[in-house]
Amino acid sequence: MSAQLVDRYLHAPQIFERHAITIDAPADRVWAAVDQVGMGDIPVVKVLMGIRIALSRIIGGSRSEGSRSEGIAEPLFTLLCRSDTEVVYGVVARFWAVGHETRRTDIDTADKFLAFAEPDFAKATYSFRIETDQAGRIRLSTETRVRTTDEASFRAMQRYWLLIGPFSGLIRILLLREIRRQATTG
Repeated sequence: MSAQLVDRYLHAPQIFERHAITIDAPADRVWAAVDQVGMGDIPVVKVLMGIRIALSRIIGGSRSEGSRSEGIAEPLFTLLCRSDTEVVYGVVARFWAVGHETRRTDIDTADKFLAFAEPDFAKATYSFRIETDQAGRIRLSTETRVRTTDEASFRAMQRYWLLIGPFSGLIRILLLREIRRQATTG
């Protein structure tokens, strides 16, 4: 696999997850589906996000975080870059801190994402990449990468990932399936 755009933004992840699916549709239809599918389009995701929102409300955090559904990356992620073959989103947050304002909303550009280094946070990228196989089908892959800004955050993120990692993988698999469904039927 050739170098990826995501490498520019998070090249040495501490947490890494990749999933892929083959789609028998043209690239433009796959990209259209990537842009249209929302987290809220997947019933299991709605339940999981609902649990997180409920926990946030019980603990006393933000009521709005994670409650909207506006495409794959949701409004929580910042578009870092896009090419004909890849799109990369990023977010800086304390993912492990349910019930508190965890996301840095001021990190709203690629340059700010790259420069961010304050302790007690994690930087995460969420990307999609397409490649065409010899039969002309699209292989759509998604990667989730996380790197923390200090050792204490790394330990907190590891504990958090032990709990949510399997659900994160399930969400990505279900999103890829929904993208394929929309790209091949829409």
